[in-house]
Amino acid sequence: MIINPEEIHKLSLSENTDDKFAALELLREQFEFLADKSSAWEDLHRLVNDKNLRVKVSATFVLGSVFKYAPNKLKAWDDLHSLTFNEYSDIRENVTYALGSVFQYSPY
Repeated sequence: MIINPEEIHKLSLSENTDDKFAALELLREQFEFLADKSSAWEDLHRLVNDKNLRVKVSATFVLGSVFKYAPNKLKAWDDLHSLTFNEYSDIRENVTYALGSVFQYSPY
């Protein structure tokens, strides 16, 4: 079942952490099927920069999971690269795994 992309967007904007986790799970599962990948990527980018560390860590994992479907691989690569300097080791760890799995899709 493919969910309405507006629902993902709404969940990603919520103040409720559980809603944000639901948005991340939907993005991970459905990203490749979404017609407007640019908007979905912006939702994911916003969640990677969320104030809640757990949301950020999960979003970083999802970023690596859906990288190959990113509408702009250069921007996606830059997002991952910038996260390698994050102060939180959990985020850097997820980025390390992500870089290994997305390297074949690298625009460089």
